[in-house]
Amino acid sequence: MRPIAFLALLVLPTAIGTAIGLPGCSSSSSDGPPSCSDGRCADGGGGIDDASRDANADAAASTIPWEPWIYLEQTARHETAWEVEPALDGGAIVIVRSSIGEEGTPRDYTIVRVEPNGKTRWRTPFSCADSANSNGYALVSPGPNGEVDLVLRCSGSITLAGAAQPPGAWNLFRLRDADGTLAGSIKLDADRGAFGDTKSMHGKIYFEFDVEDGAVVGGVRRAAGAMVGAFARDTGKLVFGVAAPGWQSATMEVQPNGDVWSVGSFQGTLQLGDKSVTASGTSDGLIARVTSDGRVATLRAVGGPLSTGSRDMVGRVTAGDDGSVYVTGAVSRGNSVGGDPIDDGAQTSAFFASYDAAGNHRWSKAHRGSDPTFLRGQHKVVLSFFEAPSASNPDSSRKWLVFNEAGVLERERTVGTGQGLHLYSGLRTFGGRLYFSGNIEYPPVTLFGRALSFPNRGDASISIRNHDAFAISQEP
Repeated sequence: MRPIAFLALLVLPTAIGTAIGLPGCSSSSSDGPPSCSDGRCADGGGGIDDASRDANADAAASTIPWEPWIYLEQTARHETAWEVEPALDGGAIVIVRSSIGEEGTPRDYTIVRVEPNGKTRWRTPFSCADSANSNGYALVSPGPNGEVDLVLRCSGSITLAGAAQPPGAWNLFRLRDADGTLAGSIKLDADRGAFGDTKSMHGKIYFEFDVEDGAVVGGVRRAAGAMVGAFARDTGKLVFGVAAPGWQSATMEVQPNGDVWSVGSFQGTLQLGDKSVTASGTSDGLIARVTSDGRVATLRAVGGPLSTGSRDMVGRVTAGDDGSVYVTGAVSRGNSVGGDPIDDGAQTSAFFASYDAAGNHRWSKAHRGSDPTFLRGQHKVVLSFFEAPSASNPDSSRKWLVFNEAGVLERERTVGTGQGLHLYSGLRTFGGRLYFSGNIEYPPVTLFGRALSFPNRGDASISIRNHDAFAISQEP
């Protein structure tokens, strides 16, 4: 949405959180967070404050002592680490979701604050009894002033840290990064819609979501379509928002200056702000950049039909240090995304491409990697790659592929193997590290060369249960 010289256990009434040191890494001698002499780590070393969100933040964070780690969440229920977000100290904030109950019954979650050594700082449970959507929806982001911002969609009753909370379709809960206790909450100015992503920056909650027809956002009734914008963190009021019917947004990235890149697809002619584009097929991919004051600065259609029935889309985006973007997506076989036709042998061909800040094509290629993530200060782009089982590789594998800014593959690394290994969050990066999370459904599974298995299964050195959740921090 990371392994081994020691095994640390934190035993709780209903769960076990396991931190595992990685091969070749020394163990930490301290259970607490590192000290922060430059003032960037307030309230226990956690929340990323606004002053830290600049082009130098990642480079500065890379100087903080840390260890690569894997965090395992083990309970008697089916668990999934639905999202992981890096914290400035090298640790992370993880949302663990439990698969329980039927339609209309509460969905249980736990927010886990993981230290830079993979140990647990705190755990805060919450649940949503949403009659319209039993899943609810939760997204987390490091906030300013040593806080963690939790955005929760829930039309029913909400319980957080054992206490009932005021109901509301969209809520922002602010948790203290030091101990996970509730610092405050506020209703966001939206009554319906499905958030795809949120990010707390510059006193705003940036968002992209699909608006349900008739939903009221910012006091205005909206037609069905996508919307990108920001709420004020202190009031919940809409600061800016751009929306259009016929637009389907897939994901966004917020740059350090507050500009928002959003990608997805659209049909027909799309008017976004003062710019418009027209699809050449049934649907085209879309790349848009919205400035921090709500102005649409870049709007580009991606794809081009061999026939009018082609369906193209852009699925993921990451932004480079110079404002250029790197995207992955899929087009009908032989369509172009700005350069040579894309053809990876499949009817729908996957691609990896780059565009400058104005939306001009830089390069593109057929490639089945996903989740592009830019390593700031290193001028590298990492893709997540799934390798299906084959005669030469009977176990499916997950890899990281590291490219330079010209799209040339420089190295690859096997992250894990096993058909029971599932990834749920996209890749995240901070301080030169990569973060991701997921679920281990069944063995055999390996992560960074370490075998994970069920209890009493052979000589595996780590025991897991069905559907254990995990989060990982690693250098690429």
